[in-house]
Amino acid sequence: MPLRALMEERCFGLLENPFPLKPSRAVHIGGRDLEKAEERFLRESGMTACSVQEIRSGRTTAERIAGSRSSGPLYVHLDLDVLDPADFPDTPLPVEDGLRFTEVYDILQAAAATGRLVGAGIYEYAPSGRKNAFLEKLIRFGLAF
Repeated sequence: MPLRALMEERCFGLLENPFPLKPSRAVHIGGRDLEKAEERFLRESGMTACSVQEIRSGRTTAERIAGSRSSGPLYVHLDLDVLDPADFPDTPLPVEDGLRFTEVYDILQAAAATGRLVGAGIYEYAPSGRKNAFLEKLIRFGLAF
């Protein structure tokens, strides 16, 4: 998990990371199909993690995600494979019944509205050569904050 590497003092045991990300300052959006070790890490680290099922059930709202567990800087991690392939097919691991583009974008906007968003990691993109409106909007979002 790339996000976990950002939290280690030695990234993948190779590179020194003098400023590891604190789990309480990270939000993991839409995790599904996670390995047991990833599930355990998310549960035990104190990170705000919101699965597709939680978001859909209403137990997790954009406001809760933006509120996270810390009042300091906020980092958002987004694996694009949480998106429904109908909205975003350009991922190496497409899984049906994912989040809709609007669900993810609302969460990102709520995080930005806190004024605490300092970074976002966008992962699991597989370029297809096709124009992708969602990806373009993500890039514009990233340039705006």
